[in-house]
Amino acid sequence: MSENLKSKFIPILLILIIIAIAGWYVGAKTLSLKNQNSTPLNQNTNGSEQKWEAYVNEKYKYQFKFPAWHTKLNDESTDDHIVFSDDAQYWNIDLEIKDTDHSSIDEWIEQNQDKKIVSQQFISGYPTVITEYINKEGFSANDRVTAFIKGNKLFTIQTRIPKDELDLLLIGFAFIKDGRFLYHNEKYGYEFLYPLDMNGGSFTDNEISFGKSGESTEIGISSFIMSQDGPRTIEDYIKQDNYEKEKDIIIDNTPAVIVYDQHTGNAMKNIKHILIIHDKNYFSVSFMTLVGSNEEIEQKIESLISDFQNYFKFL
Repeated sequence: MSENLKSKFIPILLILIIIAIAGWYVGAKTLSLKNQNSTPLNQNTNGSEQKWEAYVNEKYKYQFKFPAWHTKLNDESTDDHIVFSDDAQYWNIDLEIKDTDHSSIDEWIEQNQDKKIVSQQFISGYPTVITEYINKEGFSANDRVTAFIKGNKLFTIQTRIPKDELDLLLIGFAFIKDGRFLYHNEKYGYEFLYPLDMNGGSFTDNEISFGKSGESTEIGISSFIMSQDGPRTIEDYIKQDNYEKEKDIIIDNTPAVIVYDQHTGNAMKNIKHILIIHDKNYFSVSFMTLVGSNEEIEQKIESLISDFQNYFKFL
């Protein structure tokens, strides 16, 4: 692996570990509009019991976890407008889904001049903004509006909960497709369906990773537009990054190769990569696991690669 790729891969793993811990913190069973009988996961903070539960929307195929110790699903909620609040109607989460003509979240920002962006991230790969009201009159310090666009639908999440709780809610917000979590990348034109037992984090358009808590297992996808004066073929990238080629494969009807770092040799291939060139974009997909014997690691890596071949699609 080149020093450049190493410097990218290691920070992604560190961020993934943080996300995995957050995912463990808020993990819970499913709560839907049709069935609100779920078993919460209890967490103790300063001796106070905190219960996070999961809400699943079957119509739009997404889920997120909410702080159930001070909010509950309101009876008047629908699939298009979901409201959680406490008995005093102070703490609340108000999620609304509407048709939109906006082609990007930037257009929504232009129409909402009463708000300012405080942070940006991705939800399942969709660009997302977290905003606060510029004029605080009538609003608390915990009032925020989160928004993103998926297809022709605008998702707005108005919240009055502490910032750390909103962060955890958004970390756990994910779309579901064919029984798996969906990651969608519009910039580089691909989708990846990853297993429900994996945590995913959208860091940038160029860098994304998925991992299993407690197993030190990770899939990392790096992508960028090929430069005019850089490598032009997969063989060029193999030479540049000092890889050893293992075999040729096909990813969604596109030629690709499996490689590993030369310094690991044949004895310990705990990190392998798939290299792909598609529409003048270069993709380096890394597969890593650190737990188990050499044989077990080899089997896990092969399983990850096989799974990736089946569930990675270009748009």
